[in-house]
Amino acid sequence: SNARSCSGTMSRSAVLVVCMLVVCTPAFASMTWSSCSSSSALCPVTKVTMSPDPAVRGQNVTFSVTCNGHGPAVTGGTSTNVVYLFGIKVLSVTKELCSLTTCPIEPGVQTVTGSMVVPSITPTGEPLKMVMTNTDQTGAQLNCVDVNYEVVAST
Repeated sequence: SNARSCSGTMSRSAVLVVCMLVVCTPAFASMTWSSCSSSSALCPVTKVTMSPDPAVRGQNVTFSVTCNGHGPAVTGGTSTNVVYLFGIKVLSVTKELCSLTTCPIEPGVQTVTGSMVVPSITPTGEPLKMVMTNTDQTGAQLNCVDVNYEVVAST
């Protein structure tokens, strides 16, 4: 009889702990991406990674974009990142492409990596969208990628 009551109490306690973990642990969606490149893009995107995932408010987040180039060597250009919250542009950053990778960028598989600090005022748990567009020295599109991600509070 005692064993039954102890077992019942332990089961209820275990259920309570699991329920508390589910309620107290915020769920977040992993980063997803899709190509927004034009059909004439010179380096179509094959892979995008983000670290950490999810991004952490007030800390650096790093995005790496891998593409497969089939055009002439790239000796310059720009990388523009535009971040949207609820469809409203909240941040736009343009950097020299060669500051993010080694130029010239030869045809073939290449990876461009860039980091930025997630502003400490960024709301947590809301989906953000970043559109990253890379162009070469003539302004021709190398690629474009839509990245959807979330931000969590630092611990």
